[in-house]
Amino acid sequence: MGLLAAATLAVALAGLGRFGRPDSMDFAPASPPRSAESVARAAALQEKALAGERSGEAANQILFGDLHVHTTISFDA
Repeated sequence: MGLLAAATLAVALAGLGRFGRPDSMDFAPASPPRSAESVARAAALQEKALAGERSGEAANQILFGDLHVHTTISFDA
């Protein structure tokens, strides 16, 4: 019973931030926000790719994606 109480107390204290601060409180993103022009260019490229997909011309295209991404807030980014 004492072990359960100690574990509950440790979780509660961790939730209150008693064991340190989260990385997001210490680090600010290194890059500035994206400009409206770069967002518009990306949207146009995505629309062009989608139009090609709809027409069937990209049926044999191989796509790659990075599913493991770190933000600038990550300590190992």
